[in-house]
Amino acid sequence: GSKMSIKRDMPASFGDRSGSIGGRNPSIRSGEVPLPFGTARSVSNDVPLSVVRNQEHMAKVAALKAELTEDIKQLNAVVKQRAAKLMMLEKMETKTRSQKLDMLFSLWDRDGSGALVFSELAAGIRKMLSVVQDVDMDQIEMSTFAKEGAVTTLTELGSEAVAGSDAGRVTITRDSFEQFINAVCSQINTDFEVVAELLVLQYFGWSKSDFDCDNIDYGYLKQMEEKAERKIRLERQLRETLESEHLRQLFRHFDRNQDVKVDFKELAMGLDSLRAAPDIPFETSTGLALKTLVIFDLDSSRSLDYNQFARFVLTFAAAARTSVQMLATHLLQAATRNTAVDTPALLQGKCAVIDQMVLDLDRRPLAATPDLRGDALFALFDRDGNGYVDFKELALGLKMFNPSEGLQKAAQAAMRLLLAHDSNDDQRLDRAEFDRFIVEFCATLAIDNDELAQFQISSALVSFIGLGSDLAEKRRDSALLAQMQPVAEVEVRTAQFERAASQREASNQ
Repeated sequence: GSKMSIKRDMPASFGDRSGSIGGRNPSIRSGEVPLPFGTARSVSNDVPLSVVRNQEHMAKVAALKAELTEDIKQLNAVVKQRAAKLMMLEKMETKTRSQKLDMLFSLWDRDGSGALVFSELAAGIRKMLSVVQDVDMDQIEMSTFAKEGAVTTLTELGSEAVAGSDAGRVTITRDSFEQFINAVCSQINTDFEVVAELLVLQYFGWSKSDFDCDNIDYGYLKQMEEKAERKIRLERQLRETLESEHLRQLFRHFDRNQDVKVDFKELAMGLDSLRAAPDIPFETSTGLALKTLVIFDLDSSRSLDYNQFARFVLTFAAAARTSVQMLATHLLQAATRNTAVDTPALLQGKCAVIDQMVLDLDRRPLAATPDLRGDALFALFDRDGNGYVDFKELALGLKMFNPSEGLQKAAQAAMRLLLAHDSNDDQRLDRAEFDRFIVEFCATLAIDNDELAQFQISSALVSFIGLGSDLAEKRRDSALLAQMQPVAEVEVRTAQFERAASQREASNQ
């Protein structure tokens, strides 16, 4: 009786640590022995823990096998790459210098046309630099060197292809390739025999990532090709122009003190002597001279040397759609005609005006020249000088740059650009808005600001000397734009209103 009493009075924890009635866990069936660390079954799905752990182990083993298999594949790929390079290296050892050049040329000639264009040449130079260990250049400097080197090479050694896929383009043929390689090796202080094998081996045993990176670099160069080829043609034309006797005569006419440069005073007096009519105000001549100087004086010397003067005349001829010879002949004839009507007193007064302008110009620091260049470009569009470019001025400026498109297309483009860049919706472009327009416009045409400014001032000079559109055409253009302007303003204003409404609706959502 005493034992039964003791058992009834025992705490539940003595009989069953889980607190179950009668000392037995109801989750354990008869005949099972409870484990000290918990139940032998998992909490979910009634799957034994041993099965779960076995599945985890098998998954880890499978992952490890997959990792090792991938490592083996990569090692095999490396072995194949190195085997290919070793085989090519052994072949290269038996090749002559000419054969090595043939092999390298064929590797650079990506389209197999038998000639190298700008993108192929620049990509090859870039790879050439990457194998020379002692070239002190970072990646950006290498790319710049490669692009500039390709332009210079095509300018000096290139020839215009007459047939095939490269017809009409300036290219490097196999005949001039060796001369180019020698020049590059001399520039980077190495010898072709030293780097020939490494240059060729670059193209063997590539991985997919190597191909991807190479295609990205080459694609970037292809995008630059149009601009580069235009620069190459201009440089080649410039070299031919430098040898022109007509250019020398024109330069001597401007260079009055024979110091082999044309300063602002000489440029102003020279341009004034070319005016289409004797009654054109002298302020027009000096204004154009100042714009011409700051736009073509890219080294900020406040004068034009013979090369810069030649570039000015070449752009002038392009804007006038004539040859340098024809332009120089016309200009010298105009100078002779106008010099005859300028009296000594009139010339003295003009010189006094220019001397004061020179003093004002000299007070500006040279660092301000880029700002002057931007001011000059803005002034070429801002015809009424009110500090804004409206629809009419924008259309006339665009037509000046590309007269073959006609005024109708220029007006449509002006309306579209005005809508895109008129941020305060006042139907005109201020200086900041104009600068943003110029950046996009130049990017669209693959030109830079300097090229645009040079062509615009040259187009203005074409009209100044009387080679441009006649007065009747200018009046027709002005009348047509006057008719189009109200319609254009309504369309732009409507589009701006719709854009503002869409923005408000989007912000409310």
